[in-house]
Amino acid sequence: MALACAVITVLAISGGEYDISPWRVVQILFGGGEGLESTIVWDWRMPRALAALLFGAALALSGLVFQSLTRNPLGSPDIIGLSTGAYSGALIAITIFGGGFAATTAGALAGGLLTALIVYLLAWRNGTHGFRLILVGIGISSVLASFNQYMVLRADLDTAMSAAVWGAGTLNGVSWSGVLPVGAVVLVIAAVLLYCARPLQLLQMGDDLAASLGLNAERAKLLLIVLAVALTSAVTALIGPVAFVALVSPQLARRILGSERHEPGAHGPVRRLPALLRRPAGPAAVRAGPAAGGRGHRVPGRHLPHLPAEPGNPQGRRLAAPAPAAVVSKRHQVLPTRH
Repeated sequence: MALACAVITVLAISGGEYDISPWRVVQILFGGGEGLESTIVWDWRMPRALAALLFGAALALSGLVFQSLTRNPLGSPDIIGLSTGAYSGALIAITIFGGGFAATTAGALAGGLLTALIVYLLAWRNGTHGFRLILVGIGISSVLASFNQYMVLRADLDTAMSAAVWGAGTLNGVSWSGVLPVGAVVLVIAAVLLYCARPLQLLQMGDDLAASLGLNAERAKLLLIVLAVALTSAVTALIGPVAFVALVSPQLARRILGSERHEPGAHGPVRRLPALLRRPAGPAAVRAGPAAGGRGHRVPGRHLPHLPAEPGNPQGRRLAAPAPAAVVSKRHQVLPTRH
């Protein structure tokens, strides 16, 4: 994966109005260039390529946190409205306070955190539920989108054009002076989130089970939400709101890596629990098997040994243990058969 990222980065840097061969880009990156080519690679294109890698990973990590907390693949900062809230804060800083890197960054961070607080409070009903959090976030996002449009229409022409271009989300104009401080903040927050991986896995199993394992569920949720919002707001402050990266990236990563460990929903870590925790209460459900001598059906939760080869079972197939014939209803209720 790291090699693929390196190759894609070199190819991205080599393309443009002034074409540079990939091999030449590698030589310049290792100190073999000078003059115009070195300026193009190091000062113009390298900050954008590094920002694309770093900020894309930050959005993906933020999306993973929200999808895991909501246990829903639609739970991402751009769907819940956090990216829109960060854009609203930055837009207020641009149109009212005159912009500037520090003011825009502070406005985006404040807007994202305030939006997260509003969504969290409106979704609170003796705890936060993932589906309710998404619905409230979609509503808040629609309101903020209308507010952003109103702010752009009320601003003067130059400010409105600048805010509209920035609001589309772009890497154009990104330089080392912006990438380095925001990148440092992103790396620190990402490190803290990686440290919080175990609480996140416990929360995927459900609040009740996480609490029974000694985790303060609501406090952990609040901490993870603040960190994920800070990631999204820091990225939005520099390159504007970027849609769908946080939504799609966690899903693509799972499919590329073939991992279900962090899959949101009941099919994630719950799948790793012992069968005793997952098996429904009551007698074991057994499907009615064929006549004796045929192939039996497995009993859920049991592992029966292979029987030795014999005339009635030439391949030593695994047969179900003798049990009364029964029919399993759709709701796992055992109904006796009529004779």
